Amino acid sequence: GDPTDPESFWAWRRSELLWQVAQDGPAETRLGHQWIAYVYAGWQEAYRPRLAACHGCGKADLRYPVLGDLRHLRNDVIHHGGVATAHNTGKCVLLGHWFAEGEVIRLRDEHFVEFRALLPWDRMAAGPHRPSIIADVGGQSSATWTVSAERAAAGPCRGPPATGASGSARPSPCGPRPTTRTRSREGRR
Repeated sequence: GDPTDPESFWAWRRSELLWQVAQDGPAETRLGHQWIAYVYAGWQEAYRPRLAACHGCGKADLRYPVLGDLRHLRNDVIHHGGVATAHNTGKCVLLGHWFAEGEVIRLRDEHFVEFRALLPWDRMAAGPHRPSIIADVGGQSSATWTVSAERAAAGPCRGPPATGASGSARPSPCGPRPTTRTRSREGRR
């Protein structure tokens, strides 16, 4: 920006700069707000659709409480100036203890550590649980919510290749599958 603009950080006095970048200062608070908005947008617009495509399900089938809580925090950051409200942050299931109603949302190191620990990596890899037929007794099926052990062990996009209506293999929505290549020593330079 323009260094002569009084709103530009180039024009700040040293004392103003130190206040802005201090712990719990405006710069730290703004960075936390940006992180919340950025991570939730990444989940909603990039990772969730890709994960849904890998598991062959809809985005709505992929629900994880910690990311739902991040949505509530994001709504308070975007729509309420970064102040926790009962309507949004107050509905958090796992992260509800982070901020009280009326409190400015300021992320601390322990919030990032807890958020990362709460991400359900194994559930994300396994995909949503779908009903599978256990038995067909007297023309009636009993169903239970399970995921096949084979699919869970394979992780996303590691199962058999997907096929189209014609039975021909179609490319995976998650990109190419890893392949093993061997090269002779003579081929390297």
